[in-house]
Amino acid sequence: MSVKSTTSRPWPLLGAGLFLIAAWGCASVPSARPSPAPPAPFPFSRLADSVVASPPLHRAHWGILVYDPEDRRALYEWNGERHFVPASNEKLWPTATALHLLGPDFRYRTPVWAVGLDLGAGVARALVVVGRGDPTFSSRFHPGDWAVLDSLAFRVRAYGVRRVTGPLVVDASAFDEAIIPGTWTFGNLNTTSAPPTGAFAVGEGIFQIRAAPGPAPGTPGLVQAEAPAGLVPLLNRTITTEADSSPPRLEIRRGPWNDTVEVRGEIPANAGPRTLRVPMTDPVRFAAHALAEALQKQGVVLEGGVQVVRTPEEAMVFKEGRLQEGEVPSPMQELTVWESPPLREIVANILGPSQNWMAEQLVRTLGVERGERGSWREGIRVMTEFLVGTVGIDSTALVLQDGSGMSHQNLVTPRAVVQLLDFARRAPWGEDFRAALAAPGKPGTLSNRLLPLQGRLEGKTGTLSSVNALSGYLRTAEGRELIFSILSNASGLGSGPVVSAIDRLVAALADGGDAGRSP
Repeated sequence: MSVKSTTSRPWPLLGAGLFLIAAWGCASVPSARPSPAPPAPFPFSRLADSVVASPPLHRAHWGILVYDPEDRRALYEWNGERHFVPASNEKLWPTATALHLLGPDFRYRTPVWAVGLDLGAGVARALVVVGRGDPTFSSRFHPGDWAVLDSLAFRVRAYGVRRVTGPLVVDASAFDEAIIPGTWTFGNLNTTSAPPTGAFAVGEGIFQIRAAPGPAPGTPGLVQAEAPAGLVPLLNRTITTEADSSPPRLEIRRGPWNDTVEVRGEIPANAGPRTLRVPMTDPVRFAAHALAEALQKQGVVLEGGVQVVRTPEEAMVFKEGRLQEGEVPSPMQELTVWESPPLREIVANILGPSQNWMAEQLVRTLGVERGERGSWREGIRVMTEFLVGTVGIDSTALVLQDGSGMSHQNLVTPRAVVQLLDFARRAPWGEDFRAALAAPGKPGTLSNRLLPLQGRLEGKTGTLSSVNALSGYLRTAEGRELIFSILSNASGLGSGPVVSAIDRLVAALADGGDAGRSP
């Protein structure tokens, strides 16, 4: 049943509050004392009631909760306890959990070890890179997607290693062998919104293909993958057409988990180069071979090729200084350690732009750092324990399946979202969390929305097919801070009219909740 609340309501101990009200109602009350008048309806309720009841939005499933954190009461509630698919509001859970459990200053560490190093000769039996899931090996944080690999290779050569007689080993065993959450759908595969994850990866699981016109009309276009040599087979089905003003018409075709990429389409002879972005099928293998190329460019000879290990049992052999079972261990020497930017910066690059791949890496990191292994099962267990045991969210309010919100099987309640935002507001890491959210006029998912509310709104958006959401913190024109969550499911509409309705509601809240004034 939908519920509208316009009276003071304790938070979050609703059961205790209602019990006290009932007990007070049964007590003897002097007849001379008049009953207090009920508070005036919150003016926002008129607009909210109108939005959820007006065609075509009336067919959508709406959840709205507006909360005053100073007075500790809900000002308006509509389906606040019902389940909703949250889309990218899901990213609030892993980021808040990580800030609380790991701390805003947490940094990923990626060490490179030499096995059996003879520094005088500049020779090592093997190099071992231990991946821990660092999500920052990309142009989002560095000059290029491979910049960290170039730096690691430079450091290895600067240490004095010139030749490796055995393999370059990439230890990816911190994560289990799954590369995407099990509840993602077939349509999520092969898209840049849902690239596979891994314990050692570059470019956020994405590589680029450059396409340009050929030497003359009728000739194939020039197509090249920015990938380690031989790792991405290309089928060039492009054709150069006569010069005109139209842009290249190109498409990528690839079967699920198939490394071969087919590029089809037409490229006008006068067109400039175009970049296509393609998800990697195996990001760890891609990054391992890219590191091997970076080492070779630094003059480090790799005689034993590249080897990726994915299980703790395989990894233990190399961590003990052996190249195979039963071998006498060789000395291990740490050559260098790459440290990521602090977690507060990582969270800002997840929440503001709503970055899916990094959110999933963070879930698996929670499994590594606070669970048994970097799996979605362990990461979600760690999140759930924090949200239920520490934040105090009802366990039945949450069904968590991933970290990014790509899964349609995630379920949350507006009340749970507001409870987390309220907890974060009072937490030591709360300012880092708030600063990481999207905001009007700031790069991110709210950059072109609700621009009159610059400096007054921080929020997390969410968008999937027939799912739209916005939750966050809002300062009203009078300086009152509110926490809100607006979730819409099953509208059957494009995002445009639903987002417009959500923005109208938020604008009315910012105006003091008065639906009578123009938003």
